[in-house]
Amino acid sequence: MITEELLYGGEEQGIVEGIASPMRCFLVNDDVKESMIHKFNYIYKEKQLLLYANGESGTISDCYILLAISSMGVATKEMIKLFLKKVTTDSPDLSIVDADMDDSGLTSRLKYLLKIGYIYAFNYQFKRMINGKPASTAITLYSVVNCACEMIGQRLQRKVVINEGFQHKIASEIVGWVAASYVGMNVIANSTTFDSYLERVCKTKHMGTFFLPMEAKFEKDDVFYYVAFKSAFFEWNKASQSKKDYEEWCERQLYIIKNYLNCRTTKGVAECVVVVRDSEDLEFVSKMFRLLINKDENLLSRVFFTSEGNFRGTSDGPKFLTYVNAPKTEEGYQLIAATPHFL
Repeated sequence: MITEELLYGGEEQGIVEGIASPMRCFLVNDDVKESMIHKFNYIYKEKQLLLYANGESGTISDCYILLAISSMGVATKEMIKLFLKKVTTDSPDLSIVDADMDDSGLTSRLKYLLKIGYIYAFNYQFKRMINGKPASTAITLYSVVNCACEMIGQRLQRKVVINEGFQHKIASEIVGWVAASYVGMNVIANSTTFDSYLERVCKTKHMGTFFLPMEAKFEKDDVFYYVAFKSAFFEWNKASQSKKDYEEWCERQLYIIKNYLNCRTTKGVAECVVVVRDSEDLEFVSKMFRLLINKDENLLSRVFFTSEGNFRGTSDGPKFLTYVNAPKTEEGYQLIAATPHFL
């Protein structure tokens, strides 16, 4: 749990309590892992060409649904609607059908895109307390496949790069990715400094190529900010990972944050929003990252911690934590409530 040495003040405690919000949908527990099923319809290349020739491969509006999913890596219907609303607000002349932004219309289009093999679906269920009573909640997540990227590229003239094989990730990683993208999409939807979505892929000398759940560019006071939304859902899957493998995987997640902050600095100011699963992950990743970079204040000041739960409530209070020096504490630092520089 979070110690008094790590946090101080009411605002910080409120953010930590928000992590455990009962409104969260992106949980990792036995219900989720045991109920998760995958849905996909494979369509041969020749059949895809036939669909296109017959005008059945989807509309421009469908392309923007696919672009929404690819920009977030994995997304729910709620997140896709936020994306479409933001796009149409910024560019009202785009051919995006209003019906595709309401619940039934979007559901219909997603079913069609699944049918013709452009998207992949993950379904899972979990129980939570609603009005004091346990209730079962069903969640559907969507990701895109390569043929969808080709369609986006040809019809929207947009380059899209996806993490091939994403569908093979374990449940905790999939849910962690969508939690990070959920935070990212909510930040973007309510931001006045948002500039554009980025490709979510980084190539560095030290780590090679790695993918992010979501990445965006912001502009504030004539400064461009490159912002990664990174998940921190740490769970040891003992059935498929040795302890050493798990520890190396955890270390790699921390190095991704460090390398991102360094590789994007050549273009502008790089910052990272780390989306945690629970207070234990918050304590773990904040301590281990500080040790990894050896108290480099330049990097520490560009990392912000939050969670899906902080964006599910109605509070207008602070939603992010960041590092501040606190020499008198055992750790030598504390986490305080703060607004990221790009907002």
